[in-house]
Amino acid sequence: SIRSVLLGPPGAGKGTQALNLKEQFGVCHLSTGDMLREIAKQDSPLGQRVARTLKAGELVTDSLVIEIIEANLQSDECRLGFMLDGFPRNLTQAAKLDEYLEKQWYQRRVRGILLGQGNSKKY
Repeated sequence: SIRSVLLGPPGAGKGTQALNLKEQFGVCHLSTGDMLREIAKQDSPLGQRVARTLKAGELVTDSLVIEIIEANLQSDECRLGFMLDGFPRNLTQAAKLDEYLEKQWYQRRVRGILLGQGNSKKY
């Protein structure tokens, strides 16, 4: 089971790596950008609200992003694990994610290898 947060600037390859890991480990990939764009296409009050916000170039509220992430983490697709892409983006979101994961009895452990860009040095 993988429970991870993919961090990096736009265009760093988070989404590409997430697709590879999703295929290899069978876990869900939750990209806040992708989810918000899909919601914005829906003809619903939420979809219309998100569409207006995105069209205006504004950020969707932390509370809405957190609500969307939590709902997706509870889906069957994420029962074997998850990779978060684009979340958390700030300390408020990080604290809410930590609270949510503690409520769900996830162990707070970090494992991984960070490879620097342009080299194979392991950190």
